[in-house]
Amino acid sequence: MHKGSTCVANYSAANAANTAVPNKWSVHAWSTNLISGSAFNLSGRATVSLHTTTLGGLAGRGLLCATLIDRTESGGLASDTTIASTIYDIANWPTTVRRVSFTFAVSPRDIAVGHRLVLVLHVRGESANDIALLYDHPSHQSLLEIETSTPL
Repeated sequence: MHKGSTCVANYSAANAANTAVPNKWSVHAWSTNLISGSAFNLSGRATVSLHTTTLGGLAGRGLLCATLIDRTESGGLASDTTIASTIYDIANWPTTVRRVSFTFAVSPRDIAVGHRLVLVLHVRGESANDIALLYDHPSHQSLLEIETSTPL
């Protein structure tokens, strides 16, 4: 669902069912496992690539926010630090399923051992229609690529 006029990286549990504000239907997040061994170095750019379409194949503009977060957890509570954020704005969002990819700048930084790297996607309210993000499917795989000097 397209909601909100700014990029958000989370939503209040109290608003989870409130369709008037960004909620679980408009904000989607994926995280890495805990970083272990040594810090993970972000050294330049991040690329998001995913399959998408408008719901119902309706034509119109689409705005998708992508935000990278450094997340720590203590006592079951997350503490997030925004690393980078961008808006991917297409005048005519795909009306049939196709892959879109975009790259954005990330300031060099380390994600410390015991932290997680989180990617948050949010469909902005200025989008003309709701947008489907297809992921976790063998025919529609998504990816996040990050420039790093960390050996993998």
